[in-house]
Amino acid sequence: MQIIDKGTHYEIPRPSRTVLNDLIKHHFPANVRVFDAARKVYVIQSTEGPKVTAFAQRRGFSVVKNVAPAIDYTKVEVPPAVESYGLDFGKLLKRDLFPFQTDGVSFWLKYAGTLCGDDMGLGKTTQAIAATIARQKLYGDAFPALIVCPASLKLNWQAEIKVNTGFDSIILTDTVKRTWPNFWRVMNVPFFIVNYESLKSFFVQKMPPAGQLLVKNIVFTEHSKLFNTIIFDEAHKLKDMSTQQAKFGVGLSFGPKYRGLLTGTPVVNNPKDLVPLLAIMGVLNSVFGGVKAFQDRYCPGGRGAQNLAELSYMLKKHGFYQRFKKEVAKDLPDKTRQVVTIPITNKEEYARAENSLVSYLYEMGKSSEEVQRSMNGEAMVRIGVLKKLSAQGKLKAAVEWIGTVLESGQKMVFFAHHKEIVLAIKREFPGSVTITGDDPVELRQANKNRFQEDPGCQLIICTYAAGGVGHTLTAASHWGCIEMGWNPKDQDQAEDRCHRIGQKNAVNCGYLIGEGTIDEDIYNLIDEKRKMINQIQGGGQDVEVSILKDLIKLLTK
Repeated sequence: MQIIDKGTHYEIPRPSRTVLNDLIKHHFPANVRVFDAARKVYVIQSTEGPKVTAFAQRRGFSVVKNVAPAIDYTKVEVPPAVESYGLDFGKLLKRDLFPFQTDGVSFWLKYAGTLCGDDMGLGKTTQAIAATIARQKLYGDAFPALIVCPASLKLNWQAEIKVNTGFDSIILTDTVKRTWPNFWRVMNVPFFIVNYESLKSFFVQKMPPAGQLLVKNIVFTEHSKLFNTIIFDEAHKLKDMSTQQAKFGVGLSFGPKYRGLLTGTPVVNNPKDLVPLLAIMGVLNSVFGGVKAFQDRYCPGGRGAQNLAELSYMLKKHGFYQRFKKEVAKDLPDKTRQVVTIPITNKEEYARAENSLVSYLYEMGKSSEEVQRSMNGEAMVRIGVLKKLSAQGKLKAAVEWIGTVLESGQKMVFFAHHKEIVLAIKREFPGSVTITGDDPVELRQANKNRFQEDPGCQLIICTYAAGGVGHTLTAASHWGCIEMGWNPKDQDQAEDRCHRIGQKNAVNCGYLIGEGTIDEDIYNLIDEKRKMINQIQGGGQDVEVSILKDLIKLLTK
């Protein structure tokens, strides 16, 4: 029998005799040995060279060098995984895919484990959903699927699944903790959504004793084996293998046939961050020879980074793809809007204020037209209270959402109405700058210049009144808001701080909307008025009043 010296590790083909298998396990303990079931070989770490040689001599085996010749990986291209599989990818969902997104779906279908590193705003969520639908159509074995994501994105995933596929999905909460499997078994609901912090609550049956927290020692529930597909959104949250969260993620990935990871920042510190992701993809042992061999090759001692061109090639060859906005700009609209629905944390306080407002509006409706006009000011104040409460209830999720953009190394322009909200966000991001009414004109200009010119300044937080016009903030192609005004023109002008001459990328505008709050009505009304104004190409001086009237009608239905 031949033992293959691969340079980075050794490979011993699994013997047919049980006694030889036992001898291999005896000489090479589990911390230096992994078994690649797909290729039926034992993978031994390169540090065990003397033991491998001694073992081979004692058993009459030969050690054969099979080290690939040196390759200039900077000049090696990986062929794109573009194949139609007999499907019209563009018609998989209820809305058309961009050409680069159909290429992404093709890539997902080529690999059972896929890591999508596309730039923010390129539709990683859409590609993941489309690939799952494609697999179900082709092979009938992709459902049910589990989506693991940050808490702030659960409702967004649910909405995207519904809009794109028409399918319902279940968010795993305490109310369905005992019954959620029945939604698949009885009702055939194909998608389930859970946040990272709830993995233990829903899928871990028994934790190992202190000091023995290894993936293999965690006992997962029987229900965790239900899924055929698992998708991790913002997968860089799993980068630290010493955390429970990463161990739960890796452990849950052993069952599903298809595994997907979405993150624009797969490496945050050094190549070691990839270890849990590669384990989930199913290539850590079979391609890279295990944790020790990977670290020895690409980040010795878990620090630093080396052989990066080779690592990039190997990743792309075995399930990783990444596109940036500038590469697919021809396919993208200049500006897109995305609604991110968020559950608020102050529901009871909000409900009391909403009930008070509705009661006031009913009384207002009983009054004469002249009295109603005089009451409009008070109605605006009370509606403003609701808007502010919604913003306060979204703060935690907003910070998480903004952090995701900044972690990717990109800049963001973020808008709010109330100064208290601006200051609360600034406290969470000390390196950020502001443009508010409290900032002197000189400071506003200095903050704007710093944001535009300093790579280390990633976030600028603006109020609509002070930052909505007259400022060029094209250093960012990501725009977001936690509060909205009344006038479509004002919203568009705020967005256009990024979307103006000098912008080299498509601009992605994110609206953080409080679930079940006045935000939903305001966003829809503004969108309707925007469409109307665009159609008639006129001004908008009366739009604010008409939105208020329409909003009052909605609240008093």
